[in-house]
Amino acid sequence: MQISGGVTLSGGVNFAPGSGGGSSTPSLTYGFNAAGEGTGTPSSNIIDKFAFASLGNATDVGDLSTALKSRSSSSSSTSGYLAGGTGAPSLTTIIQKFSFTTDGNGSLVGNLSVTPGGAGAGNSSLTDGYTHGGDPTNSNIQKMSFASESGGTTVAYIMSARRQHVGQNSSTHGYLAGGNQDPGNLSRIEKYPFASDDNSTNVGDLTTTRDWSSGQSSSDHGYISGGTSLSSIEKFTFSADNDSTSVANLSSNNRSRAGVYSATDGYACGGIPYTSSIDQFPFSSDSNASSVGDLTLSRGEHGGFQG
Repeated sequence: MQISGGVTLSGGVNFAPGSGGGSSTPSLTYGFNAAGEGTGTPSSNIIDKFAFASLGNATDVGDLSTALKSRSSSSSSTSGYLAGGTGAPSLTTIIQKFSFTTDGNGSLVGNLSVTPGGAGAGNSSLTDGYTHGGDPTNSNIQKMSFASESGGTTVAYIMSARRQHVGQNSSTHGYLAGGNQDPGNLSRIEKYPFASDDNSTNVGDLTTTRDWSSGQSSSDHGYISGGTSLSSIEKFTFSADNDSTSVANLSSNNRSRAGVYSATDGYACGGIPYTSSIDQFPFSSDSNASSVGDLTLSRGEHGGFQG
């Protein structure tokens, strides 16, 4: 069985994560985007998807139950989860879910114990979704079970309160990189284990401080792409704790893109200034990204998923 385009585990299982979010998907066929803000749209409920095999433009396949902007996305084998976020006009603790296998609307499945705003980030293990940080700035790592959908509880803490950061996953750990910690941005890369509820630790640094980036994961590397006034793509290894290196560039420096990935490529979708562009870059070579399609809505501060 193949899990989310990445690290091979015993029994031939494959696992990797994504964006502000992770994935444990049996096969990776589509990229999804949900929520966000756009021109004249302070919060959105649109769910759209695009095919990895054919690329091209995304199509509108459903609506979330509540319109908001949130980057804290997680993926199980069958569904995408969006945790917390900023609605109109307040922060929310709600967890929403939508299906990867059937086009349709999302539903409410629980609540977080602590409110992360739209600037939090997410990860996924095979069994649980995670969200950490956000507005108002907090350091909580909250975990939600895919099986029980009973809400999120605080199980550990990242090193310090931060927001506007991104998540990446290996088969065993959740990672987070960059972000904002008043009064400035961070370059720190942290990781925490999925096997136990432990705090994150510092495992390296980015080449520069950055916020509002997008995150992607291959089988052996975590990627952080773009950000405020940045188009560069950096990567760091999962097998050893090291600093990242700059390896390529996105097609533009729009911030607040959503990160998505297939087994072979990373995607950075949308962004601010508002754009609908879907950028693609290969994992097999350190090459620049190119625009391969458009979302149904020009937007930023939204969640990215893969299923």
